[in-house]
Amino acid sequence: MELEKLKQRILTGTPSEQMEVVDELVASNNERAAELFIELLESTDPQVRNSVALGIYELKPPTALEPLLTAIFKPENHNYNGTLVYALEQLDCTNKLKDVFRILFYESYEAKMSAYAILDKQIFEFTRTELQEIQAMWNDLLDNPEKCPGFNSDDTKEMIEVSVEGFMGYLNGKNTDGNRR
Repeated sequence: MELEKLKQRILTGTPSEQMEVVDELVASNNERAAELFIELLESTDPQVRNSVALGIYELKPPTALEPLLTAIFKPENHNYNGTLVYALEQLDCTNKLKDVFRILFYESYEAKMSAYAILDKQIFEFTRTELQEIQAMWNDLLDNPEKCPGFNSDDTKEMIEVSVEGFMGYLNGKNTDGNRR
């Protein structure tokens, strides 16, 4: 398996050809495949990023956590990061509560859905300060709803409110330096 040739096929192929290569690399379960997927998260082509994000989803390499978050929050990826957040669902976000809330608050609907799933399914470690920062972001959104795509939708607003309320209870006398599922 010549990794450089496979990389070029991902970079230049059609979406279906890209996925064929990604599937081939996933099936190989090669550590270098995960490294390639992580490297290609930096691509300017949203289709390339989506294809490799699906590979990351399958392989679940812990080393992809920070590169995925970096790609998700790049301003130029703002409207094209739903698949990246979907891949994030497979990784351990234990210490990334604030980042997951940033996605829930400020990213597209598809990204919000995956962030909501992460908040619902994973267990987090957090501090009182992090919760206060999340509360401050929430208060800012309430004052400036235009910052939150889809906030005018009752379903989106309710999904966000449920998530915020689920964690903010820890500021009101519950365990504030610990875990929350």
